[in-house]
Amino acid sequence: MLPYNYMHRKPLYISLVLAALLLVLHLYALHMFLYWHHRWFDIPMHILGGAAIGAFLLAFFSTRHAKFYFFCMALVVVGWEVFEYIGHISTAQPNYWFDTAKDMVDGLIGAAVSFYFARRSLWH
Repeated sequence: MLPYNYMHRKPLYISLVLAALLLVLHLYALHMFLYWHHRWFDIPMHILGGAAIGAFLLAFFSTRHAKFYFFCMALVVVGWEVFEYIGHISTAQPNYWFDTAKDMVDGLIGAAVSFYFARRSLWH
């Protein structure tokens, strides 16, 4: 059995790797204009972002706190969309509200994937 501290550090390391991957992909996407040429590219980026933040939060939650975990993730996802709105990042798009709702669902899907893998590997 692994020591208690290792169990909480592993999701932090995973979140760091996912965040680094997200950064590299985002910078590449900006450089190559992928967000504008391939509108679908936003979907995996929001899922990966949700997975990265979800992995970070998993260091502080256990299986008993699943509802609170998803509540916190929902707050983060809504906060990110508010940031995009205030920063005028995606408000010029057609169907802005649909895109915003889709982005929130994508972020929560990423969080659910992180939670699923944590349940299967960390908490059994």
